[in-house]
Amino acid sequence: MNPRRLIIPITILSVSGCSTGSATHMSWPNLKMVIKDPRELRSVRGQAIRTACENADQEDASNILNFATSWIAKLDQEFADGKQILQDKRLRMEWELLSRLVIDGVPHLSAALPDHGSLFEFLKLVATRPWFNSEAKAKTYGFIAECSVPLATRREAALTIIRDTEMSRFTGVPASILGLLNESTFSDLRVMVRAFDTPKSFNVGAASVLAHYGDVEILPDLEARRPAFLAHHFNSEGNLIHYIWQINIQHPPSQLLEYISSNEQLIQSGLHPWALKRAVALGLPNSEIRQAILNHAGQNTPIPPYGIRPGLESLKKLGLELGVLNANDLPDVLIRPSPWQAAPAWSWRPKPTPPNRRPIRWNPNEANYMPLAEWKLTIDWNVLRPEKAEVLLLQKMCELDLLHPYLCEQLPSGE
Repeated sequence: MNPRRLIIPITILSVSGCSTGSATHMSWPNLKMVIKDPRELRSVRGQAIRTACENADQEDASNILNFATSWIAKLDQEFADGKQILQDKRLRMEWELLSRLVIDGVPHLSAALPDHGSLFEFLKLVATRPWFNSEAKAKTYGFIAECSVPLATRREAALTIIRDTEMSRFTGVPASILGLLNESTFSDLRVMVRAFDTPKSFNVGAASVLAHYGDVEILPDLEARRPAFLAHHFNSEGNLIHYIWQINIQHPPSQLLEYISSNEQLIQSGLHPWALKRAVALGLPNSEIRQAILNHAGQNTPIPPYGIRPGLESLKKLGLELGVLNANDLPDVLIRPSPWQAAPAWSWRPKPTPPNRRPIRWNPNEANYMPLAEWKLTIDWNVLRPEKAEVLLLQKMCELDLLHPYLCEQLPSGE
């Protein structure tokens, strides 16, 4: 056992008034002392946050939320004073710890609180702060969508986030927020879209929501902005063209089936899965959707010399998940098992070479760099989370003798 691994639990137990043999509940006031102490290791303070949240009862959970809210106010002031995370180690540690409280602690606080009103207010604070990291923000959007408060309250929060935060610049709104919105919110979203005519101020997030749901009323506004957006940059107009296409193809909805049946995936990747989801959401018959997928697969012939059939694996997987494909459909399209199933929380952190073991002399097999490049073309990287894509790539490099054997030994062994 590495003695350093004992430091964190022993430190926390000693300051919280617990003994390793008898205590089952650690005092929040004492754990708060550890969390606030800048002299403590970051790992110790982080473990104190997790311990406090995991063991919180209703009173503790309320106190933790009050503490976290005041912590946000403190960091608000520091950022307003012009301090920078990369230039201030203490500030960076505070920022990382508060983000961990959101990511790791909120599920436990949610379970401890019978009334989610105060939790929801805290989540809105997190969602509207531009300085929280992307992982904390993504988790917060999901927590807001699932919070036990009235749907109208959650829906209003979603509109506020799209209007007042960096989500106004998102070309696609996260599914957790998108799921809270429907036709009752279209009038508010149209106001956001119509508020600005210039690409730098235009609310792209609101436009993407209206396009996703096929709001015909916003079409003239999108068309009218195309010349100015093209003058700014062709990609700016490209977003508008895409949204206009999304709206038009849903009227009538049968056009979605025509698109799914087509082989336009080779020209514009990623749109067949979206069209499939919308066809299901709009209630088109499953039998017709299934036939459209099969028609698409029949046209999606392998591309030589590697036999790639772009997007077909992800489309089959989605069709099965949505219940429109049968288990025996498209038997020639294999859905590969995930290589990270055995260790979902694993991350790439090479361990140092033991002192009694000298690294073997080794050189990569340079002849395999081209096969590696060819293999990468066969993977639909867009559907993989970054950490999962990293594992998959490293495992392939080991298979091709392009990564040091000692590092390969530390990779997950799951298929």
